[in-house]
Order: sequence, then C-alpha cells, then structure tokens
Amino acid sequence: MSDKISFESAETPFSSGLILICEKCGKKLSDSDDNPARELQKILKEIIKENGHKGEAKAVLTSCMDLCPKDAIAVGLSHTNSDNEFFI
Repeated sequence: MSDKISFESAETPFSSGLILICEKCGKKLSDSDDNPARELQKILKEIIKENGHKGEAKAVLTSCMDLCPKDAIAVGLSHTNSDNEFFI
C-alpha cells in the first residue's frame, strides 16, 4: 500500500513577490564560512524594509535551483501578478 501525499493551500507571507536566492551558489563563491548568498538575502531584506515594502516581498534562501551560473548567484523572482523571472 502506497502512502498518499496531500497538499493544503496556505496564505502566502507576502503580497507582491518572492525573491529566491540559491544558497549553494553562494557557497561556491567563498572559501570562508561567510556565504555571499546569505549576505545578499540580508541586503535585500533591508532594502525591502527601508523602502516601506515589508510584507509585500520576501527574500528567501533556497537549495540548488539547477541554474548554476559560473562565478555568480542564481536568483529567481516570482511576482504574484506577472510571469516569473530568473537572474544570474
């Protein structure tokens, strides 16, 4: 007998968009314990808050998104009212 997986709808913690930042890409860029992806997340969160958009957008770290740019961090933008975008 196989286990069934069920999903439930949940309210999103943001109203305008989601910024996905690949943590694995950041690890590849630094030999130290400092991960540039975490620093990017921190900066983006500060920008969102300083510009009065707290709760509208969220910057989150992800595992590998299989985009793997060379010497860069993969970043995806998901807008609630338009198409999704990916940047590297």
